[in-house]
Amino acid sequence: MVRHLRLALVLALGTSLFPAEGFGRSYKVKYLENTNGRIVLSQGWVAARAPKSGWLETRYPQTVQEHTALDTNTVVELVAADSEILQRELVNRNVSPKAFDPMDFIEADEEVVTLVDSGPSENRIDLVFMGDGYTAAERDKFFEDARRLTDDMFKGDTFRSYLPVFNVHAVFKPSNVSGIGAGSEPKDTAYGLYREGNTLRAIFATNTSAARRSCAQAPDCDYPILMANDPYYGGLGGEFAITTSSPTSGTKVLRHELGHNFGKVGEEYDGGGYFGANTSSSVGSLKWSHWTEGSVAAEPAIARHIEWPWHHLSEGPYSASFRSNGAYRYFEVQYSASGVETDDTLDFRLDGERLPAPSPGHSDREFVEYFHDGGLTSGSHKITVEEKVHDGNNWLSDLTVYEYGDEYHFDPEHVGAYPLFSEWGSIAGYRPTHETCLMRNMKSVRFCPICQENNWLQFFRKVSLIDGVEIIPAGANYEAHLRVPSLGQFRSEVVNADERLDVRWYRNGELVGSLEGQLVGQIPAVQASDNWEVEVQFHTPEVRKDSSGLLVARKRIRVTN
Repeated sequence: MVRHLRLALVLALGTSLFPAEGFGRSYKVKYLENTNGRIVLSQGWVAARAPKSGWLETRYPQTVQEHTALDTNTVVELVAADSEILQRELVNRNVSPKAFDPMDFIEADEEVVTLVDSGPSENRIDLVFMGDGYTAAERDKFFEDARRLTDDMFKGDTFRSYLPVFNVHAVFKPSNVSGIGAGSEPKDTAYGLYREGNTLRAIFATNTSAARRSCAQAPDCDYPILMANDPYYGGLGGEFAITTSSPTSGTKVLRHELGHNFGKVGEEYDGGGYFGANTSSSVGSLKWSHWTEGSVAAEPAIARHIEWPWHHLSEGPYSASFRSNGAYRYFEVQYSASGVETDDTLDFRLDGERLPAPSPGHSDREFVEYFHDGGLTSGSHKITVEEKVHDGNNWLSDLTVYEYGDEYHFDPEHVGAYPLFSEWGSIAGYRPTHETCLMRNMKSVRFCPICQENNWLQFFRKVSLIDGVEIIPAGANYEAHLRVPSLGQFRSEVVNADERLDVRWYRNGELVGSLEGQLVGQIPAVQASDNWEVEVQFHTPEVRKDSSGLLVARKRIRVTN
C-alpha cells in the first residue's frame, strides 16, 4: 500500500487512478519541506501500488498537536513505478539528498511480528506498531500491548468493518531504559519519546530516523505508530501516530489520530484546525447533504467559554468567568482532568453550586460532561475548580461551556449542520453530528456516517477490490480464480447484512450471466483467446456517494500467451 496522508489533502499530480494490475515494487521518496528548503528523509523500493506513469503525492504536517496551530514543516511522499521519474522530480524541486547517517548502513535486527494478515501488502493498508521505552525484558509486554490496542480498534466498533483491507505488524526494538522522558528530556530509549513538561498531552519523538528504519523492517508501513511504554494519556499526530500503552486512554488517542490519517480530515472539536470531508464553511454548502433529510438549518448553539488551561491544581484553584444572555434552553459543561482517583478529589462549582466531578476509577486523563436541562440565567457566571485531595497529580486540562436552543438535535444518529467554534467562540464552520464522532468526542468509539464513508473512499484510492486473477488449466479448458478482499459475503463474520461484493465476468464485452457472483470462472479452450474481463463492485450502506467510482475494480484477463 502506498503510505499516505496524516492530516492534509492528497494531491495526485501527473497521474490518474490506476488499474488493478498496477501492483508490484514501487519507488518511494519521503522528504521534509519547510522555510529552510527541502531534504530527503528516506527513499527506496516498497511493496506498493503506483500509477504506470507519473506519481502519487501526499502532503501532511510533520507533527499535529492538540489545540495547536498546524506545523509548518511538511512531509511530502512521492510514489512511482519508476525510480528515475522521482529522481528527476527531486532535481526539479531542488530537494537535497538525505543527510549522511551511518546507522543507515548497519543491518537492522528488529523483531517483526504480523498481528493481522488480511492479504498482500501491495494491496492492503499496513499499520506498524513500534514501541519506545520497552527494554529487552519487556519484549512480551510490547507485543501484548500492541495486540490489545489492535483488538480494541479492529474487534471493537471503531475499525471493525475496515478490517479486510488492513494488515497490522509490530516491530520490536529494545530500549536501554524503561518508560519515556518528561520535562522535554528524553531517556535512553529506541526513539527518544518524551513529554513537554508533566502534562498528559503531547508526546514527541527525538530519533525519527531510527523510527523510519524500524518501520522499513515490516512488510510495508503505510501508517507508522509509535507506542510509548507509559500508563497515561498522551500522543501526537503527523508523520508518526504517537500514543501510549495506557489501558485507559491508549486506544482513545490512537483511534483519533488514525482518524485524521485515514480520512485526511481535521478536528471536529472546538478550537482545532478544520478541513476535509467532515467540515463545511456554510450551511448552504454542506459536503454531506446526501446524508441529510429535508431542509437543514444551523443547530442553535453557542460556546460561552473555551479554554485549555493545563492547570496544576496544586498551584491553587482555577477560575473562569463568562456571560450568558439567558436565551437558551439547555447548557453543558465539558472538561477533562487527570489525577481524579476518588469522587471527592475535585471541588467543581458553577456560580457557587457544586457540580458532580466523578472519578473514572483511575488517575489517567478523563473527559467529563455535565448536561443541564435548563439554560443559564442572563448575566455573569463563574466556574471554580479546586483540589480537595492534595496528592500532587491533579490537573485540569480543558474546559468548555455550551448553550443549546430548544430546537437543537441531540439524537446521535441525526446528521445536520452543527457549529464549530474557534478558540474565541465565533463560528468557524459546521460539522455533521452532535457528539457522535470520535473526531470530536474522545470517548466515542465510532465515526459519524460522513467520516465512516470518507474513510472507505480514501481506502479505495489505495486498495483495489481485485487482489489478482490466477489462470489454472482444467483438463482441456481453463479456470480463472479471482482473489478479492474478504468483504461482503466473503467475510468470516457478518458486519452488515446489506454489504456485498458483486462479481461480473465479461467475454468480448458481453456479460457472462452464468458466472455472475462466482470467484472461479470456467473458460472453455475455444474461448481462451477471447477478450476476458472481471469486474468487482463493493456495496455498503456506509457509502452513499461514490462520485469517482472508487468502489469498482475491473481487470483484463490473459488466458493464454
